[in-house]
Amino acid sequence: MNKKQLTPREKEFEIDTLKGIDKYKKVEVWWMDAQHGTSIIYYEDLQELRPVLTRNIGYLIKDCKEYIILGYMLFDNDHVKHWQLIPKGMIVKQKHLNQGDEE
Repeated sequence: MNKKQLTPREKEFEIDTLKGIDKYKKVEVWWMDAQHGTSIIYYEDLQELRPVLTRNIGYLIKDCKEYIILGYMLFDNDHVKHWQLIPKGMIVKQKHLNQGDEE
């Protein structure tokens, strides 16, 4: 297998040594997000509210029967800065992305 040639900038920061990050697959998840509010609203207006279809692209950190966990900022020391847990019952569609599939 051919190893990608690193640019001088990548070599400077040892980009090829980010241990563990490549084990997480990139996924696109479409899910129905719950809504809430704290302002005063008429009962009639509440009848019109609906869940919001939401789309996320991230790294699939965990996938179990009840939920998934997406990570958005992964570091080379096994840390995640931004993550999100989404219950499976809220997920409409989920697909794995290949390199370059993100919009």
